Amino acid sequence: MWGGNLGCWLLRNLAPPMDKLAGAIGPLAPQHMHDLMKAIMSGTELVEMYRYYHEQHHQSSTAWSTLQTALDNAGKVISQIREAKQKDDLEMEALIDKVAKLEGLKRMSSF
Repeated sequence: MWGGNLGCWLLRNLAPPMDKLAGAIGPLAPQHMHDLMKAIMSGTELVEMYRYYHEQHHQSSTAWSTLQTALDNAGKVISQIREAKQKDDLEMEALIDKVAKLEGLKRMSSF
């Protein structure tokens, strides 16, 4: 047996070398082979599409969970920043009160 496959010989309307037929086979056989190849390829394409969409779904769900984790972490950081700001505001108010008291004491001592 030398080179090619059965489909190649049939699509060219030639007799395959291993069959040793006398002449060219009719156009019905290549058409049948072509129809079979289309049916096989459509099944293969369906499986490939399923695998592709399954992989895309897996990647998007992984990306979604990663983004959700990042969002949760950002929320925690924002709440920590708000708490720190509240503490700073309280300290600032306390310092403003101390400054006001010191200025009042300076005025009283200057009299």
